[in-house]
Amino acid sequence: MKEGRLLVAGSGGFIGRHFLQGAAFARNIEVTSVGRAEEQSARHIQMDCGDLERLGEIIEEVSPTHLINFSGNFAGDYETQFHYNVEVSRTILESACRLNHRPRVILIGSAAEYGLPEQCPLNESSPLNPVSDYGRTKLMQTALAESYQRSKNQQIEVILARLFNVVGRGASESLLFGSLTKQITRLENGGVIQVGNLETKRDFVHVRDVIDSFDRLLTVETPSPCYLVSGGRAISIQSLVTFLIEASGKRLTIETDPGRLKSHDVPSIYGSSELLFQDTGWLPQLSPEKALEEMIGGRP
Repeated sequence: MKEGRLLVAGSGGFIGRHFLQGAAFARNIEVTSVGRAEEQSARHIQMDCGDLERLGEIIEEVSPTHLINFSGNFAGDYETQFHYNVEVSRTILESACRLNHRPRVILIGSAAEYGLPEQCPLNESSPLNPVSDYGRTKLMQTALAESYQRSKNQQIEVILARLFNVVGRGASESLLFGSLTKQITRLENGGVIQVGNLETKRDFVHVRDVIDSFDRLLTVETPSPCYLVSGGRAISIQSLVTFLIEASGKRLTIETDPGRLKSHDVPSIYGSSELLFQDTGWLPQLSPEKALEEMIGGRP
């Protein structure tokens, strides 16, 4: 961004923190961050974005030209996920529509919206058929975004960035490699690492590449309604777990924990970011293995 007022909602989360630290802000950009964490920017408002009334008031006060919503929930019960993945986004969209200018709003979607894909690579027009509460609530957010894109296009510009599996330092312990990194750090040689299903394959993208994609989406002149942000290949969980253990330098045994197995586990999934490349020139530059090395070694 070269100029304007940027509001970052959910700035205390995994991706939000990386965005504030790594995004390419020009000096004349006024950044306001909103989230549970303590001060993160020159203008930071510490609060829970689930406080919908206060969130709407902040949007009115800041009157952002650009707004990006990193708030969300993937580990709570259905009501919690619905509140943070749907109602927070609805509040943001409705509040942004009431501003006296046309702001650009970026919402974060998920590959979980696809469910069990019939064919890969997936793209923006692939069928959406989620099998988890997280995927279903993110699909509801997508429906909201599409509704505002159709009916309120003159008042607000909405972009949906549908992310695949983001990996990097600071990942939540509710995420696979956030949990594994914590386990490995605590274990001594000869310890046992608890895992779920290692037979699946996922599409991983380094968090710093994700931040680069948001930089581009904030400034692209004529955006498409939706973009996939993906690594473009399916990588076996088994291979990455093995790599992570080797990177730690420890001798550990892998053991399957039945409590970590999912009832609806997608065998393999990966996407294509061809549209994002065509519109912005974005390509992933960093490997998932690089991210795992940084996580286990504590390097930036």
